[in-house]
Amino acid sequence: MPSILMLLSKPYPHDTRVKREARSLSATMHDVRVLSWNRERSKFDSDGSQEGIKVSLIGPRCPERSFRSFILKLPIFWISCLRMSKNIQFNVVHAHDFDTLPIGYLISKLRGARLVYDAHESYADMIVGEAPKWIISWVIRIEGMLQKRADVVIASNPKVAERIGAKRSIIVMNCPSKGELAESVLEVSPKERTGDLILGYFGSLEPGRFIGEAMVVIPDQKQYKLVIAGDGTLIRRVKEFASKSDQIAYFGLLSHSEVIKRSKQCYAMLIMFDPSNRNNRIGAPNRLFEAMAMGIPVIVTDNTLAAEIVKKEKCGFACKYDIFAFIALLKELRNRIPEAAEAGSQGRAAYEREYNWEAQVSKMLDAYSRLS
Repeated sequence: MPSILMLLSKPYPHDTRVKREARSLSATMHDVRVLSWNRERSKFDSDGSQEGIKVSLIGPRCPERSFRSFILKLPIFWISCLRMSKNIQFNVVHAHDFDTLPIGYLISKLRGARLVYDAHESYADMIVGEAPKWIISWVIRIEGMLQKRADVVIASNPKVAERIGAKRSIIVMNCPSKGELAESVLEVSPKERTGDLILGYFGSLEPGRFIGEAMVVIPDQKQYKLVIAGDGTLIRRVKEFASKSDQIAYFGLLSHSEVIKRSKQCYAMLIMFDPSNRNNRIGAPNRLFEAMAMGIPVIVTDNTLAAEIVKKEKCGFACKYDIFAFIALLKELRNRIPEAAEAGSQGRAAYEREYNWEAQVSKMLDAYSRLS
């Protein structure tokens, strides 16, 4: 079985997709070592173990949301990866996202190892608005060239694969495993709800996620309540709205188990992203699959990949990214409670059939078996 060196440009503990992949590979007798850029800590663990995975959290320190600092310090992280890799035995380099692809390619060539490229999103589209056009063009060219030289290309969904030109990629969506949600899911039984209709938003409190728009609308929709949890730049605004309306509640930053517990009380999950950002149009949010697993209908933005999944599986409702369209949908949903319960059931069935980690990761494990 291959020994694997994973490269990750963010803290390993915070990336559910990488953790799922590493655990799945380790469970099939692969030896997995992760070099992870732990940007925020002043002290770095040199070697440790997380759930049986060998993880090295390395520097340099680099503030989040500072693209300039990231660009300046990324080469330092690459050098650290190159230096540390010299003392590690492996025959496969697994590079997560474009910012580890160049150094992953170099290490694979120097060590005669196979290269796996794992595209979580369209990196070039992610940095639009932060990076100058010449850097975006450089990213597109280099990614296009190097992904063609990889032995295996993994993409988080078909739209990402199409966007980066990876025609021979395998698709591994970041769906929750049955083991992660088993206990909570078993307690969920979609049924007609009476009284207040609770909409839930659990995630990053950032612009472009319809949080501010929903908070403006909800106080005028007397049958509805909006519950929010998370952290981000909008936290002050969320707290202000919550303090002024008994129809809006803010729970702070919750653990994953607490999020699941709160989610089960919701009539629907709000998972709307601004479609003006291409990654929002071609992305499939983790919360979508978690809601499907729990049998909770979702509200997503129309004309996105999330909307395509929702319409195909009949597991929720698509809405234009617009306040007036959202108001109209809420008024309509007040009279469609049984239909919402059925949408939840359809989502749960789709999760059991296809949108679970065990079904998704089997494609990656098959690809790895062919590398040995």
